[in-house]
Order: sequence, then C-alpha cells, then structure tokens
Amino acid sequence: MTSRDKRRLAFFLPSLAGGGAERVMLNLATGFAERGFETDLVLARAEGPYLPMVPSSVRVIDMKGSGVLRVLNPLRTYLKRERPVALLSALNHANLVAMAAAAHLPGTRPRPGIRSTSPKASARFGPTASR
Repeated sequence: MTSRDKRRLAFFLPSLAGGGAERVMLNLATGFAERGFETDLVLARAEGPYLPMVPSSVRVIDMKGSGVLRVLNPLRTYLKRERPVALLSALNHANLVAMAAAAHLPGTRPRPGIRSTSPKASARFGPTASR
C-alpha cells in the first residue's frame, strides 16, 4: 500500500438530494480533495441537485441502490477494496449502515465519523453529538 492510498477518505450519503447535511458533506469532501486527499463520495444512489456541483477531484461512487439499507454489502465491498482511512457519514440511517459496513472488516478498519443533528441525539449525548 502506498502512502497515497493511506490518504483516501470516504464520505457516505444516501444521495445528494439537496438537504443541509448533503451540502455540508459535499463541502467537506471538496475541501479535503483540494488539500491533496484522495476523496470518494460514496452514494447509495447518485442523484440530486448537488450532483453537478461535485468537482472532478472528488470521485463519485454510485452504489445504485434502491435504498440505504440495500447498499450494506456493496459498501462493505467498497471498504475492503479501497481501504479508506476514514469513513464519514451523515443522516441517521446512513450512519447505521456505515457503522455496520465497517464493523467486521478484516485487518485495519476505517475510522468511522458520523454526523447526527437529531434533537434526540443532542439531548441524550450532549451538544457534541451533533458535531
């Protein structure tokens, strides 16, 4: 594995359907790509109004799923093949799939990063749960 491969980051979302979380994740992916990281935007389905805004420096991985839960195995396959150092996700259902996909990988697993803006999560875990 080259040092370049060790710098791959993966951002997982259901789609780029135009909400705030999707825009934040797109901005993060773009920023990391501009700083030299190999950056993948892994989408359960590559669709939505933000899709044309993805720069060429960010690779779009379309899982072609009919729903987030249906891409658990394809996401696990992607993680085994690409070995990103981190897997970042947003939106509660995508977070669950991301954690499940990364949980039992052989060897070094990607560090998961989840973003939840659920009022219940903030109330239960404190204000840092939404960061």
